[in-house]
Amino acid sequence: MAMISRCHRQLRNYLSRTDAAPDVALVCSVIFYTFESLLGESQRAMWHLDQGLILLRKCELDKSLDDPLIPHLSTLLHHLDIQASCFDDRRPPLLNLATDAETQGHVDIVPDTFLDLTHAEAVLTKLQNWLLHHLVRYVHYRGVSVEDLPSESFIERLVLAVQLQKFEAVLDKFASYESLISTTTAHLRREDQRQQRTQRILLLRVNLYTFSYLVKEHLQFLTLDAYDVVKKVLDLLPEHSRDSFAQVIVQSKNVELDLERALTAVEVLLAQPAPELPGSSPCASNTSSARTYTLSTHLIGALYFLSLKTTNKQMLDKAIGLFSHPQLRNARDGLWDSRTAAFLVDNLIQVRKNGNVTSGSDGSDILMHISEEDISIDVAELQRIFKMSENSGLPMMQSKKFTLVVRKGPHLENHKDDVLTSPSTVVQRHVHGFNNKLTPGAGNLSPGQIAQFPLPVCGVLGKNNPSGAQGTSKLGRLTCGGEKAYPKLKERSRQRDELQARMATGNPTGMTGIAWDGFGHTRDRWACYMPDFAMTTDDYSMEYSEFEDRTMLWEMQRQRSFIAG
Repeated sequence: MAMISRCHRQLRNYLSRTDAAPDVALVCSVIFYTFESLLGESQRAMWHLDQGLILLRKCELDKSLDDPLIPHLSTLLHHLDIQASCFDDRRPPLLNLATDAETQGHVDIVPDTFLDLTHAEAVLTKLQNWLLHHLVRYVHYRGVSVEDLPSESFIERLVLAVQLQKFEAVLDKFASYESLISTTTAHLRREDQRQQRTQRILLLRVNLYTFSYLVKEHLQFLTLDAYDVVKKVLDLLPEHSRDSFAQVIVQSKNVELDLERALTAVEVLLAQPAPELPGSSPCASNTSSARTYTLSTHLIGALYFLSLKTTNKQMLDKAIGLFSHPQLRNARDGLWDSRTAAFLVDNLIQVRKNGNVTSGSDGSDILMHISEEDISIDVAELQRIFKMSENSGLPMMQSKKFTLVVRKGPHLENHKDDVLTSPSTVVQRHVHGFNNKLTPGAGNLSPGQIAQFPLPVCGVLGKNNPSGAQGTSKLGRLTCGGEKAYPKLKERSRQRDELQARMATGNPTGMTGIAWDGFGHTRDRWACYMPDFAMTTDDYSMEYSEFEDRTMLWEMQRQRSFIAG
């Protein structure tokens, strides 16, 4: 850290000179980004990256600058801009690489052939940048039907799908040609060069398939009624885009295929010799305890993404297993740490298997319901996850607010008979799992929605009917219930008095349990998971009100007559 601080001072002194060159600052932004990401300081790393990207944008606008190093730095910074936006779903790319003519489908981004691998990588980076901007721009329409989408949004989404499809076809042709010429005597390459080119093509495929999934998952729910809208939109598209549309729609029906292809590409890539991994640093040895550092392969992020997205158990098991691969077990790829990613996947998947995940007050709230008696879920590990979420946010889910709801008694699946008549309605359960109230404006999350990469599920809830969203009232209720017998009256009274004393001081967080956040307020809010003592019998419930000055008024309300022992 002391060395980084000295570098900061030296850079400031250099930039204050009249003859300072922008390429020095751009190189330093990449170096500082690398240092901070090695230390696990993702927010600081992205700050340094953003400063470099802002400077790069100014350099690109200044046509008088003629520095041969800047184009090479631009390529790297474009990659890192994508990586940062994929890692943090609150951050749109700082650069905008696609033109209006390209996003409207009048000009192809993908050429008929690639000049070389560098050209192919630049084209895919441009498509990724465009897709991330598109998702940011229309995030409030996520999950709505095609009929409710603005026509320009749907046109852009179709053009994106067609361009990604064309990229795959051109890449297949390019890879076949590369394979052919690499085996001829006239173009015989060294083995290490051939392996590196193979790895670069595989990385292109990993990134292509994960981003194709993002586009197709929004196109797979077209209904018969929506095709009238589709036909009207197609009339506005250029002829070549209309011709490709039918194939895109057919492929979008099976979005799991893209995840499967991405996973296969990762497997083949990891089977390659470790020292040749593009972007890797030779600083680590082949020992199992050594750490491998890469800058921008997106490999760890892709595995993390498809692990949380796939609904195929075999694919999930295979993806989780790859986190233990020697090349990934102790690896860091830019902002991504493989051990952290594997830890999060393991625990979030356990909640998905054994608990219940529902949406909260808006699309960016996630309620995770678990049973305390479920030994397959480590509550201490979940506490660590929630601490990470509170401090810096979980990768790809920084915009989401997680709430852990722990209940006593049987598994939540025992309540599957609670059938709701409307898909836009969900039963809100309190900490002990009993039905509390039926609230419109919230829906069950599908398993894949635990991680909505790369953007939050914002919802139509807040856009169309914010007042009707779950938990938006100023008064909420946390009922304390349980099935166990009452403790002795003396102990019960002592614990009740202790609890009331803590509430009187406005500090009930001293109670044993898991602090959690919820009930849909837009400002800071909190509640408590109640331990299983006297106050967790069916005798009392707690009500709270949130005032404008953010103070919490807690009241004890008697539900039944006090039972003397």
